[in-house]
This record gives sequence, C-alpha cells and structure tokens, in this order.
Amino acid sequence: MPLKAFTELIRGQTQDDYRPNKAMTPSVLRRLCAGYEHLDELLDIANHGARVHLTSPLPLQPTFPRNHPSAAQRLPVLRANIRKEQDLFHKGAGDPLTSGRVIHDLSFPDNDSVISHTDQDEVPTAAFDHCYSVAKEILRLRRSKPGRKVKLMSGDVASAYRNVCTLSECVYMFARHIPAFGWTGSSGTYGVLGGAVAFAHGSTTNATHPVGFYNYRWVDDHINVTTPDQTVLTSTAPSDGP
Repeated sequence: MPLKAFTELIRGQTQDDYRPNKAMTPSVLRRLCAGYEHLDELLDIANHGARVHLTSPLPLQPTFPRNHPSAAQRLPVLRANIRKEQDLFHKGAGDPLTSGRVIHDLSFPDNDSVISHTDQDEVPTAAFDHCYSVAKEILRLRRSKPGRKVKLMSGDVASAYRNVCTLSECVYMFARHIPAFGWTGSSGTYGVLGGAVAFAHGSTTNATHPVGFYNYRWVDDHINVTTPDQTVLTSTAPSDGP
C-alpha cells in the first residue's frame, strides 16, 4: 500500500470527509475566525492538511544521504527527540551534548533537500507586532484607569500546533504526522494556527471589553494585559485553540 493511502487509512480520511484531524471543524473555524486574514489557509489546513509546495520534485535517493553532523555528535539529544515525538526542548545552560536540539536533516543533502526545494513564495507569511505593543497597552490602561493595578498574563499555545497534520501526499518529506519545526515553512504554517488563536481571543467581548481583549502574540507565546478584575482575568485566559 502506498504511504499516502496508508496515511489516509490510519487517519480515517474518506472522500466524504477528508479532514486529517477530525477535531478541527471548518464550520466552527469559519464562524469564530470570520475576518481573519489567513482564514483560507486555516480552512485548507483543517480540510486537507499542511501543504508543502516544491519548486521541483525531490531527487530520488538510491542511498541514504549523510546526516547532519549533530545527529552523531549529540546522539543523546537525538534519542530524547525521538522519544519526545516533538522537536521542542527547554534550552539553557545545560550540557550541549545532552540537552538542546539537533539539526533536522531537512536541509541535507545540500541543494537536494526538502528545504532547498520548498517554494518560499507559497509559504504563509508570519508577521508579528513589535513587543513595544505590550508597553503601550500597559500605559494606556494606567492612563484610562488611574490607581488600578495592571496585570500581565502569558501563555503558550504550542499544543495547538499538534492539531496540524501534514497533507497525506507530503508526509514522506517529514516521516511524521505534523510538519517538522526544522522545515523552512513551519513558522508560517504554525503562524496560521497561532494567529487564529489570537484572532478568536481578541475578538471575544464582554461587558468590560466591548471591542475585544488585548492579545499580543509572538510565535506560540501570547500575552494578555488587563486590570485585576477576577472576571476579566478568567475571561482572558489563553486557550489552545479557537
């Protein structure tokens, strides 16, 4: 059985319902994210999966290409990477031989890799506001509500990215069900999801926020700024999806 057909079988994809992830409902996304600039890309991910557009077909590889040196030099990290099934790890002052990340072989071999053949013009553009937006919102609240404390709350919605499945005909490029974070198009693709979370949250209103909540995002990190009203703080709690 071809890999594409096997992938669709495992996911339960049929002609009547081709969604690779049944938890993503296009009708709900269309309603919650009406007006979102990347709504079409979001719905395409929900209906079909994340696409990899190539400038030219990948060359056939009669033998295994050589790995990036980090795969051999940092084998414990590679093993942890495989066990984790995701490519996100805490980074800090740890031993680089046992902590951190390895380089994905999506950039190897040179000029014949997934990255080098990816059509950059087809990757959604990831755009983020400057972080001074947070400071501006703090100052605005202090001016509009003098004497009130201003509180910040940060959240991480990386788990929302696990809802993104790769288009079945493209899974052979990643050997996994979601696009690898080492792929050159991952920031734009996952940015569509992160932007949808921010858009849906920022469009939510209540009595004290009739025009929506302030929501700053940078990749998968979201920051809320508001006054310490318990109802408001509860309402602004970030979620993992729209």
